[in-house]
Order: sequence, then structure tokens, then C-alpha cells
Amino acid sequence: MAYIKGVDFCHWQANIDFSKLVNNGIKFAIFKAGEIPASSRNEFTDEMYQRNITESKIHHIICGAYYFFHPVISAARQARHFDTVMQKFGQPDLPPVIDVEVEDKMEPDEIASELKAMSDALVSRGYRTPIIYSRWGFLVNKVGEPYWIKNHMLWLAQYSNNLVNKPADMSNVIMWQYTDKLKVPGIGVALDGNYWLKSEEELLQLVKQPEPIVVQIPEPSQEQSLELLPDADQEVLITQVPQDSPQETSQETPQSSQDELPAQMLEQQPEQHPEQPVEFTHDERQEMQSEEPPETANSADSHRGIFEMLVRLIHAIIGARR
Repeated sequence: MAYIKGVDFCHWQANIDFSKLVNNGIKFAIFKAGEIPASSRNEFTDEMYQRNITESKIHHIICGAYYFFHPVISAARQARHFDTVMQKFGQPDLPPVIDVEVEDKMEPDEIASELKAMSDALVSRGYRTPIIYSRWGFLVNKVGEPYWIKNHMLWLAQYSNNLVNKPADMSNVIMWQYTDKLKVPGIGVALDGNYWLKSEEELLQLVKQPEPIVVQIPEPSQEQSLELLPDADQEVLITQVPQDSPQETSQETPQSSQDELPAQMLEQQPEQHPEQPVEFTHDERQEMQSEEPPETANSADSHRGIFEMLVRLIHAIIGARR
């Protein structure tokens, strides 16, 4: 069976050339995020984590982050420190990994209790159920093989040609760290070598998918809606322009629109003021009475004369209302 290849490393390996990992078929990489050593009890953040997580994403290598667990340190504090590192320097693709390999002079039930507490603390902070890294013998003899361990995916370490020390039920064992002396061409330091034990599809399913971006599209305003109307409704656009705004009317208004335009314009006039009687001069009354279409005028000339007269009448009404 051809396993999917991966690596893990930390600041001890310094600046890794990620292009060499890609060229040599490395599909995933897991990096140390930090720890709180029992000796100093000071929070240590791996100084290479930010670079490693950034480079892995640039080179499209599936990435993970592990936290070196100390059972003697408060589980809540360790979970909080891990979360701080993730928020500040970048989230991995895989669920968080708790690296379990020291006892800190504690009993198995105490180690198991603190390990469970850290796992719960990470979940309460919004992370998925952590992967647990360890040797199977350590989980059995030093942690007591607690019943809840079956609810976690396991990443087991055994430096040999075959994974012999393993649980009878391998359904939750997803990775095997088979060496700490992996030589990758083009990289001058040894790395930890790993195999993914499940299918490629299961690996991809484990990768955290980005949250969908929801774009709220505002509803168009009345003016924006009018701008979207087809050309057939162009006359409506003209009548919707506020009266104090300059407007240009086309000289090629369709004949049917000329008949309807005066009525539409009259409907659009504000009714804040009572109508005032329209007064015409003596000359204007004589001119209006004398304006009769000649018998020889054609239909187009007749319509044009009526239209011009109505427009003048409308202008006179508007002037009176002002």
C-alpha cells in the first residue's frame, strides 16, 4: 500500500525550503506551536510557527499544529496559550494536535484527567476534537488508556519498518510517525517522517473548509431602479426627475409619448399650494384665439400645434403656482 507522505518539525530545523517538500511528494506537514515547560512555567511560542504555517499555505501543503502537553501545567492555561498562538499567527488546516509524551512525575489517572481537560478546553474554544500524538505504549502504561481515548483520532509514533505497537482497533489511528531521521533531497536537516494511514479522500475531508463569505446585496433605491428600466419606459424616467434638477428631453420623442406627456406631467406636479387663476395678457388671448390650424395642414402639423399650445399652457400654470 502506498501511503501519503508527511513531515513534522519545529524551530530546531530552522528555515525549511517548502518547495523541496513539494518536489519530493510531501502532502502534509505539522508544526510545533508552543508549550509551557514544567521547569520554567513560562509560555513558549515556537518562533518558526508563523513562517511554517504561512509557507505551507503558499505551497498548498496541508498543515497542522501541535502543542507539547505538560500534565503538571493547568489544562485551561495550555489551551488558552494554544488559542493565542493560533489567533495571532494563523490557523492550520487540520484539527489541533496534543503532543503527549512526558509524565511530569504524575500518576496515570492524573495525566488522563488533565489531558481530557485540555481537550475539552480546546473544544470549548471552538476547535474540533484534538488529535492525540503519542506512543501507544505511553498511552496504555502512563495515561492508563482511558475509555474516552477512542473518541479521539490518534497519531502514533514508532520508529521501525512496521507499526507493531498499536491498539487492536485501528479505526481511529490516522497517522504513523515512522522515523525521526527522514532525509528530504535539498533539505540539509533530518525531519520527522509520517504516513497517513487512511485514504486521500479522508485526509481531504479532515481539512478545515473556510467559512463561506456571505455578501449582502442591498436593494436598489427608487432612482437606481428607474435607471434599470428599458428604453420603452424612457418617458417615465423624464417625469421622475425632481423639478429642481436640470433635465434634457429628447427631440425625437415618439408620437404616442407626445400625446401622453402633458397628462403625465400634470400628475407629477406637487399639490402643496392651492391653484391660482391663470391670467393672460391681451395679446396672448388674441393670439390663442387666432391660432386655428389651416384647412390644408396635415395631421402632423395639427398635432405639433396642439402640443406646443399645451406645453405653453403648462408652463403658464407652473409659473402661476410658483
